Amino acid sequence: MVEMNLEHIYKKYEGNEKYSVTDMNLEIKDGEFVFFIGPSGCGKSTTLRMIAGLEDITKGDLKMNGQIMNDVEPKNRDIAMVFQTYALYPNMTVFDNMAFGLQIRKTYSQSEIKKRVDNAAEQLGLTDFLQRRPANLSGGQRQRVALGRAIVRDAGTFLLDEPLSNLDAKLRVDMRTTIAQMHQRLKTNMIYVTHDQIEAMTMADRIVIMNDGKIMQVGTPHQLYNEPVNKFVAGFMGSPSMNFFEATLHDGHVSDGKGLDVAVPEGRLKTLGAYNGKHITVGIRPEDIHAERVALDAMPDQIVHTKVVVSEFLGAETMLYCTAGQSKFTARVDARDYRNPGENVDVAFEMSKAHFFDPETQDVIR
Repeated sequence: MVEMNLEHIYKKYEGNEKYSVTDMNLEIKDGEFVFFIGPSGCGKSTTLRMIAGLEDITKGDLKMNGQIMNDVEPKNRDIAMVFQTYALYPNMTVFDNMAFGLQIRKTYSQSEIKKRVDNAAEQLGLTDFLQRRPANLSGGQRQRVALGRAIVRDAGTFLLDEPLSNLDAKLRVDMRTTIAQMHQRLKTNMIYVTHDQIEAMTMADRIVIMNDGKIMQVGTPHQLYNEPVNKFVAGFMGSPSMNFFEATLHDGHVSDGKGLDVAVPEGRLKTLGAYNGKHITVGIRPEDIHAERVALDAMPDQIVHTKVVVSEFLGAETMLYCTAGQSKFTARVDARDYRNPGENVDVAFEMSKAHFFDPETQDVIR
């Protein structure tokens, strides 16, 4: 069992004035699958490397089961790491690649090593490939070997640094399933860095969203998507991203003065009372903009008259990229509501699901 605490962690590289990671505080419970996501350069991989011991911590404490680990050597942290580049030895067989970490420790018998490798190979579907070399494997098979090398370590914590980014779309889906099943079997801590929201949303127990070296929000996928604490989190989660409008609240309506003017439901107005007559940032997700007749009939005071600029038919749904006056937004609608570019269409903004942010602090208004 491993419980991990990051307490006021800072990281500054020599020669830099700015911290790469600033005042990070995070508790990771035993057996959790935690994802770090955020834009490039936000500090997520740096944090992972500090946990692994591959980067020094400038300030703060990293604790595992209450013990400070800052000065503990990487090999003594009971951590297994899976890299983006696989990092396999090309001259070794799959078996030897998976067994190498155990062999250099010289604390395991050959029979124990074979048992561990065989067990990991069976879990990952590699039994028939143990005598092959990496050059004779596909990308997905190489990634499974890298995972197998971590599994045989029987470590308390697994760190995965964008392990699927070099795979094509189908292989990424397959490997997501493999890693999720691996976590369910092993029930150990896993900390996973990725740019891919789908990986995080479908696999994580909790997600840590970072920006500019700081934690923006920590929560379940459902919490981050539906209850963002600020505009950054709201815009980062979701594809296509949330639509934002700089508007003024007046007489129960929000208007951006460019073509959007919709009513705000009474229940939402109660939380916005202090902003009446003031500027406000409105956010609404593409799936909360509707073109079907039943929605238009149900929300007559939230209808916007628009023109379709681009229409993308995606099989089960259609993306409409629209303009209303000078305002632009994206709507995710039913495939049956496909419209041709240049066509006029009425859509209803489901304002009961809209998000409202203070234009200065960027924090959500509750």
